[in-house]
Amino acid sequence: MGVVHRPWYYRLRVRNALSRRSKVGFGPIFENEYTLGLRKWRTDPFVNVINRSRSHYVADIYFPGDDLSRFAVAVIVKELDFFRVDVLRRLREQGTRFIYDLADIRHVRTPAGQRDIYADRDAYESVFWPFVQCMDALILASPLQRPEFAALPIPQVEIARPLLNTRHRAEYAHSGPIRLVWNGHPENLEPMRRLQPIVQRLRDDTGLDVRLVYDTAGKARIEGFIEYREWNVNRWEHVLVESDVGVVIKPLDDVFQQHKPPTKIVTYMGAGLPVVCTPSEADRGVIRHGETGFFAHDDREWYECLHALVTDAGLRERVGMAGRRYVEERFGLRRITGEYTALFDQVLGEGRRQ
Repeated sequence: MGVVHRPWYYRLRVRNALSRRSKVGFGPIFENEYTLGLRKWRTDPFVNVINRSRSHYVADIYFPGDDLSRFAVAVIVKELDFFRVDVLRRLREQGTRFIYDLADIRHVRTPAGQRDIYADRDAYESVFWPFVQCMDALILASPLQRPEFAALPIPQVEIARPLLNTRHRAEYAHSGPIRLVWNGHPENLEPMRRLQPIVQRLRDDTGLDVRLVYDTAGKARIEGFIEYREWNVNRWEHVLVESDVGVVIKPLDDVFQQHKPPTKIVTYMGAGLPVVCTPSEADRGVIRHGETGFFAHDDREWYECLHALVTDAGLRERVGMAGRRYVEERFGLRRITGEYTALFDQVLGEGRRQ
């Protein structure tokens, strides 16, 4: 059980054993605790806040293969391959309620191997859809998912990832290089290369030292004005705070990218960075164009937005601070946790509260 901090985990188990509150579980836990994906954005913070609150609930985590019958509500986050439909149905008959957090689910395990549910309809209908039909509620990542599940007569809510930033940019005017930053998985890097000729043009037209920073897996290196940073859980905030503008392209014709939640831009905004993005549908609900960030779709719009920001530190400050204020108010951990407990109330009903 090397994926958790043992004293923290044992305190959870003791608290749950002694509590008379309704028990909720988050999982399945299989990633190291020092990750931002499943653990830091979707499980551990909610467990801690719920247990410090005066809500009706006490929270715990669970691992693949654990007996979930001890929970009144089990939240399944993204990874559905550890669950059998027949077992879920039996547990529901015994009284456990299940909430599925879709997050950025894309692949499912089938007898033929891993399959993309956005490209393989058979995998969707034979694996994904039967699993979803076992749920008592869904946590959606994007408004685009609402029509997909409209036929299911269960609660369906959009709950965002919480803001985890503890540092933000304080100074916007400086004489050093102006860095445009993107962070993410290497498989999502290719659309970002579209910005490279635009950045080169910015350098030529303004005479400024504009650099494009890719904070991703792989060795750190510098290729001209492009800086590759080796992503690290202990450095991701520092890389953002040392940058000037957050950028991301989620291609409009990429169905998976368009279904993704706004986590990346919320993180950029929490660091106090003005954001320029080709948005997902969920991103559109976070950014107010020209006030808390900018939308750019074609090369002309990208050039114009970036040109304005790299040449005007005052604009970077106004937009960056406005964005930070917005996400601090809307995506605070306690507020997001409250949305979870409200969903638990809805799933269990008044008669199940303790």
